[in-house]
Amino acid sequence: MEITKGRSPVSPGLAIESFRDMGFKTGSAICEIIDNSVEADANEIQILINFKDKELMQKYRRIEKFVFIDNGHGMNKDILFNCLVLGEGTKRGLNKGIGKFGVGATFAGISQGKFIGVYSKVKSGNWLYTQLDLDLLQQGEGIPEPIEKPPPDNYMKNLNAQGTIVIWEKIDATTTEKDLEEIKHDIGRIYRKFLTDKKLEDGKIIDNAPISLTLNGESVTPYDPMYLTFNPKVDDTELASIGDSNEYDLKFGDIKSKMRITFSYLPESWWDDPDKMYRPGSDPINKKERKLSADNMGVSIIREGREMAFGEIPFLKLLSKNKVDGGSNFEPEDRFTGVEISFNRDADKIFGIEVNKSKLFLPRYIRDKIGMILREPLETRRAYFAKKRGEKEKSKGKSKGKSKQIIQNLMPSPHYTPAEKEEVRKFAEKIASGKQEIEEMYNDLIKGYLPMESWELDPTGPFVQFEHKLKSIIVKYNMNHSFMKKFFETLKDIAERKGEDPNNAFKIEEIQRTKTLFDLLLASYGLSELAFDNPSEEKEIQYILDEMRRSWGKMSDRISSQDITSD
Repeated sequence: MEITKGRSPVSPGLAIESFRDMGFKTGSAICEIIDNSVEADANEIQILINFKDKELMQKYRRIEKFVFIDNGHGMNKDILFNCLVLGEGTKRGLNKGIGKFGVGATFAGISQGKFIGVYSKVKSGNWLYTQLDLDLLQQGEGIPEPIEKPPPDNYMKNLNAQGTIVIWEKIDATTTEKDLEEIKHDIGRIYRKFLTDKKLEDGKIIDNAPISLTLNGESVTPYDPMYLTFNPKVDDTELASIGDSNEYDLKFGDIKSKMRITFSYLPESWWDDPDKMYRPGSDPINKKERKLSADNMGVSIIREGREMAFGEIPFLKLLSKNKVDGGSNFEPEDRFTGVEISFNRDADKIFGIEVNKSKLFLPRYIRDKIGMILREPLETRRAYFAKKRGEKEKSKGKSKGKSKQIIQNLMPSPHYTPAEKEEVRKFAEKIASGKQEIEEMYNDLIKGYLPMESWELDPTGPFVQFEHKLKSIIVKYNMNHSFMKKFFETLKDIAERKGEDPNNAFKIEEIQRTKTLFDLLLASYGLSELAFDNPSEEKEIQYILDEMRRSWGKMSDRISSQDITSD
């Protein structure tokens, strides 16, 4: 559009300098060029990066030059002339595709340096060239009309009939060769659906025609955080299984669209054995070889097949349907449940897509909708996670320390008649499995105190549950409750810091003493309830006790869900 009346609101030189601070990091800038290559139907994309010599006191080399080469359909003279002009892109009116605003490639280039050169060739055409030099722009020289000019021979090795070459020079970004390691991994995750021979689409795994994407001659390895199509551990062929996948209608103002949320369940062998993996997320194989990180605790948001965000999204909480609790955070075990949220560009305003696609801020409407959808399946999965690990730990008969025997020795044993003992035995047979476990529970009940770890209780309920069988107290620890998780994790952390095996924490005297005091506190409270002749018949008293336990559990859950580590 040419301004025929009045003055342009943009002063080219000063505006461009301001646009350089649009917040593009090097990784997101690179992705803007890859986006254009993908949209040009390229199946070979090369990224070449040259480095400056290290200066005194520099540990890593900084970047001198970027070159992007693709074999896509190229640009004719008119499109090439406009490609570096802000707002003159060809994608704004399209219903499909990664691009949107027509400014990304220019913003990306000038965020890294002061020079962008572009060569392009369509089939049956000649190589054309144009450029944007910010130093010349300050002198009044803008983007020149494209001229016929072949690119350097070393950039044309794999190009035949068509393609595009983008060059960034006069680099003043501070990115180093060290930063590229993480950038390369991120690119493999962002474009995974273009790099693997299988991909997740509409809740199904389908065949895919992958493209070639290289960085300085090395293939960019895909990373699928859903673990449905690719496992980074080269000697491990095990993949996740697909869980529920559902489509949801979206409406925001006059905008109507859809999104799909798909769950994946990572293999149980990666997390189910507490003896081998005290903290499975920190297990060296999971962390280094399978590339699991804290970001896997969140979600992957996909737009038109390209990832826009990964990890914990700011202000995204897991919400109950009535939102009364204010929402809860993702938990460490959630990294073993993949969550992918996909949508198309017609939902861009609903999802808050910006010019810089790496900056995603979900508006409240969509955050709340996603949070309410995710909460129940993730809580169900956490309960299963805890139960499987609890069963494995229980099956190994690991010692929980001496606190049970200490408490039983300190408290007076109840007197049971033969008939009552028979009733106690039948009760033990009902709740225990296996001869040894039945005998152990029976003996504990006869002594008046039976502590139990339960992976069946509601994680939102009390962290401890008290039951009475005749004259004995049963203390059930809710191992799904955040307080209990944090308490036992802390004891194991202490062991680890002392250089001991966390799974043998209770062999350490200080830890055993802490555990005994904790058990004694809970046991003494449970025993105090026996002071009532028959609590089950005293409805008012029982109601008060139940309400107190619930309130106790909620408060401890709220506090334990926060980071309580000290600096």
